[in-house]
Amino acid sequence: STRPLQCSSCQTCGGVCPTGAIRFARRRGRPKPSPANAAPTGLPPLSRRAFVVSALTGAGAAVAIRSPLALAAGPGRRLLRPPGSVAEEQFLDLCIRCGECFKVCPGPMLHPAGLADGVEALWTPVAVPIIAGCHQDCNFCTQVCPTGAITPAGEHVAIDPMVCAGCGSCAALCPSGAISYDAPPVSHLFRRMETLARSYRTAGGQAPRLLVHDAAHGAELIALAARFDRGLPADCLPLALDTIAGFGHAEMLAALALGFGRVDVLLSPRTEREALDRELALARAIAGDARLGLIDDIVDPAALPEALRAARAPAPLDRPILPMGSRRQVTRLAAKALQTQADAPLPLPVPRPTIL
Repeated sequence: STRPLQCSSCQTCGGVCPTGAIRFARRRGRPKPSPANAAPTGLPPLSRRAFVVSALTGAGAAVAIRSPLALAAGPGRRLLRPPGSVAEEQFLDLCIRCGECFKVCPGPMLHPAGLADGVEALWTPVAVPIIAGCHQDCNFCTQVCPTGAITPAGEHVAIDPMVCAGCGSCAALCPSGAISYDAPPVSHLFRRMETLARSYRTAGGQAPRLLVHDAAHGAELIALAARFDRGLPADCLPLALDTIAGFGHAEMLAALALGFGRVDVLLSPRTEREALDRELALARAIAGDARLGLIDDIVDPAALPEALRAARAPAPLDRPILPMGSRRQVTRLAAKALQTQADAPLPLPVPRPTIL
């Protein structure tokens, strides 16, 4: 016989039983112990009352979904379906909401429809090109590429790997995530910053600051400052990157939302300023000028600690966020955490891209 207190309803016994004597069915009330070798009765697993209630509930739900009131709950617009889909009415009849199209989509363009799209369309796939895919009227990447490795190619762009210098400026400016810089992936950088902030707070620190620098010029400048001077302030945590041109507004805002009071980017003589200046202006429009800064024209190692000590950092967030998702998603989380009472649109300084 079964013991309800120990049974986890894994249904393994029912799957291996050679005679089918063990069957699982949802019943109302507490399950009663029954002998495993009981003779089959030939009755359905549900009682008559449960069967009638289930049938009426299903029929009522089907009628409610197809009712004019439910159809009127939608936005009154045509939903953008995946490429190759049939007509909308036939699509709703054929789609079983299995979610397989979400799994095979190479980019995060397909998303399940919500209640705002109507009850009948709930959980059906909807294409959202603004989240993934290249915008035809955008050429930010071709404008900021310092080597000319990115060129227009019809509705897309072409990247010459033999010309690309790996600066990451294109990935930092891309508004849709069509170009990504995977050395390392941005999720790895988010985890590094989260680990730095969490370790500092665990050790008893209160308001850490982040210093972003490259692995060549910046690392050597910090080492010389520690050897011949007082070194970095105790609350300033260095973060070495292969290239700092790809440290865009998403990374800056994520660092602030992770608990850093201020983020400073140490430039090197070879740093491309155009992309960084744009990204800094966008991040300052969201987080404020006092939390972000660029450190440039420093040759003397002793001048770096003095510049960091002279900069005042506001108090960090009391409740840091957990950076999960793409750069766009993390930016939204950080903006909501930094601007909790922002009802008006932010004065974003970055203009729309021009068409060449």
